[in-house]
Amino acid sequence: MFYNLKSSLELSKKVTAQISKANDEQLESIKDEMTDKMEVPIGWHIMGIPLSSSLICSLFSCAMSLMPLGIKMIDNFNWPKYPTLTGVFITSIIYCLFVYISAFSIVRGFYHAIKIYLAIYVFTTTLASLNFIFDIVAIYQARMHSAWLISSSVISMLLIIFCIRSLNSRMFYKSVAYYLFARAWRKKLYRQKYKP
Repeated sequence: MFYNLKSSLELSKKVTAQISKANDEQLESIKDEMTDKMEVPIGWHIMGIPLSSSLICSLFSCAMSLMPLGIKMIDNFNWPKYPTLTGVFITSIIYCLFVYISAFSIVRGFYHAIKIYLAIYVFTTTLASLNFIFDIVAIYQARMHSAWLISSSVISMLLIIFCIRSLNSRMFYKSVAYYLFARAWRKKLYRQKYKP
């Protein structure tokens, strides 16, 4: 089901291990191998479109899920308004920091950054799913529910699906190959600059 995403993870894991032990000739062969994986050296994959689109969808999905969940906690559990909304705001800031740092590290060619990004994505999916389930239960129980909360949960789930499609695409695989190519190149240039 997630063939391209699994391939991207395997490629990143394998090449990251190779880069850490490689000498100059091996780095050059890694660059050549990654060029072959990209199929074409210049294309949409070098712009990072799958990663950036999944990042934007993930941010919007989280934002569209956190605020309604906070409102539901205030309404259903009689939580205090200001501390709850402050918690939602702080959670959003921390979420944004983790997403941006992990995406930046993916672009730098780090395998563990992809795993962290996927863990953050699972958190986002859980939030969106909880929000959607709460809305479905509220509709089923025939409680009054505002249309914008229901529509935000549906849009949030659609953004999650689009994010899955972006990460499980052939273009994301090519982007990972490009990021690894750039990492091998940077390491080679660094060695040449500071070679004793």
